[in-house]
Amino acid sequence: MQPGARDGGKPGKDDIAELIRFVPIRFGGFPNLVDAAVAALIDHGRAEDRDTLYDSSEEPQPAVTLQPGSPVDAVPGMSVVKTGRTTRHTTGRVTAVNVNNFLVDVGTGVARFDGQIVIETAAPPQPFGRPGDSGSLIVDDQGRPVGLLFSGSASGGAGNVGITGANPISSVTSQLGVTLL
Repeated sequence: MQPGARDGGKPGKDDIAELIRFVPIRFGGFPNLVDAAVAALIDHGRAEDRDTLYDSSEEPQPAVTLQPGSPVDAVPGMSVVKTGRTTRHTTGRVTAVNVNNFLVDVGTGVARFDGQIVIETAAPPQPFGRPGDSGSLIVDDQGRPVGLLFSGSASGGAGNVGITGANPISSVTSQLGVTLL
């Protein structure tokens, strides 16, 4: 839906896509590699909603040019950026890769994730991510996909404004059986 349910969106009226593929989350200590899904746009008959998308009538200039066909693996110290619904455009730094036993309360229970990326903000007091940013594509400073934002904490990390968890983009595309375009 656009806007989403937390922003007042209503099922049916605000639908813009339908779920076509997802990776089920396993509980009970079983490791998950991703928290990801894919949706296909539907004919919703609505024009672009710039107020919801940009918070202004002027389209913002891109911070980087996306290079979807050139994904890269995260490495500690790598600078990354993302644009999310809650925190908008933020910059961060990869602090850990291949993190196992990353526990996340997904609302219906605590799930374990292995092989994850941990990111901290590069500009405290602005956090890198917050609730509502999940699903944001994280790219390096050249626009190459690195990961998919899926979790975070309210404290810890640089400036004690939280850490962000990301699924490596290679795991996301592999688990969903998709190619980035």
